[in-house]
Amino acid sequence: MSLEGGKRIRARVAILVVTRQRPAMLEKLLKSLEVLSFSTLALDITIVVVDNDPNGSSGEVCARVNDSLPYRLFYFIESQIGIPFARNRAVREAINENDYLVFVDDDETVDPSWLEELMLAQQQYSADVVAGPVVSLLPSSAPEWARAGKIFQHPSFVAGTQVHWCASNNVLVSAHVFTSFDEWFDERLALSGGSDRQFFERVSQRGFKIIWTDKAIAREEIPASRANIRWVLKRMYRQGISNAFSDIELSRRRYPRIRVGVRAVGWVMLGIVLLPVGLLTGSHRLVHYARYIAYGLGQWSALRGRLYNEYTVIHGQ
Repeated sequence: MSLEGGKRIRARVAILVVTRQRPAMLEKLLKSLEVLSFSTLALDITIVVVDNDPNGSSGEVCARVNDSLPYRLFYFIESQIGIPFARNRAVREAINENDYLVFVDDDETVDPSWLEELMLAQQQYSADVVAGPVVSLLPSSAPEWARAGKIFQHPSFVAGTQVHWCASNNVLVSAHVFTSFDEWFDERLALSGGSDRQFFERVSQRGFKIIWTDKAIAREEIPASRANIRWVLKRMYRQGISNAFSDIELSRRRYPRIRVGVRAVGWVMLGIVLLPVGLLTGSHRLVHYARYIAYGLGQWSALRGRLYNEYTVIHGQ
């Protein structure tokens, strides 16, 4: 595929969506996919929705939206509960018929140029994986500390930056990446989260190039049930566990458990030291430093073999 000589990029692309009991959010996403726009692309696009609800709660939405979509939509039910089970099912359903697989979350919407920007970045940088930004949209009821502290802001980088991991909330992956692995998303992390970061860390270690683009924008709707201190600290605790689990599993250095343990203590101590600063400088900083402690405690819990099954609770139903 090339842009040379005015040729249009031609490729087969599958947009993969994993969902569970959030049909209203899923419908918003599918509606945003209806109006994707292209100026340099000639893509054969399919949408693969994997419903991780054995009762098929998103089937009706998919059937209704399918009539207005300009692309083919395939709907599957994955009865084994857990995000990696659903992600792996989506890859299995799409891998043999497509050049690129694109993941986007069911609580997001995408800009009209989203897919084109992912594809153009892949061409520009000869990337195996292209990750893009997710802009968090807070509910009107969100507390001020959440806004001032940018608590829900996702990582972002300069366009063209090569990163060593990414999430599956906005990412394009060349099909050859998946065919190079016997196993994809770790099903031991069924309800704890983090299987996407772990997979893409493995992808980076294998020598594949993961590139960041700042133009392929997805927008995430934050439910009111998440805009509170309790949920924020639990999320950081879970991320501490997930990241430590990956570090131990994938480390190429000696004594990875000792390294994780030292970092865990460091995060907790840093948070404790900075908490008084937060008390003096504002609630947003207080929450920020409390997150350090939660993250460190999560890393320590991982050393004891514990997982926190965050995704037993579904937000945004």
